[in-house]
Amino acid sequence: HDEKRAEQLAKFREDRQQAQQQDREKRREEMRALMEQNMQEQDAELEQIIGKEKMEQWKAYRVEQMKKRGSRENAPAPRRR
Repeated sequence: HDEKRAEQLAKFREDRQQAQQQDREKRREEMRALMEQNMQEQDAELEQIIGKEKMEQWKAYRVEQMKKRGSRENAPAPRRR
């Protein structure tokens, strides 16, 4: 009886963990979509303020900064003395 119960518990834990992971991924995708939408709205507002040419420069700058950031994204934080 204990062996059967242990099997059921193991299966239950595995199913629960899998469901939590799927929920987590779903929430991440929703947040990414919201962030993207928010960024597009802000970009449109900024473009009205600074103009199309400056907006293109800003986007190019942002892409460069993201490239630089990507290489150190998983790097350890710098040590302070």
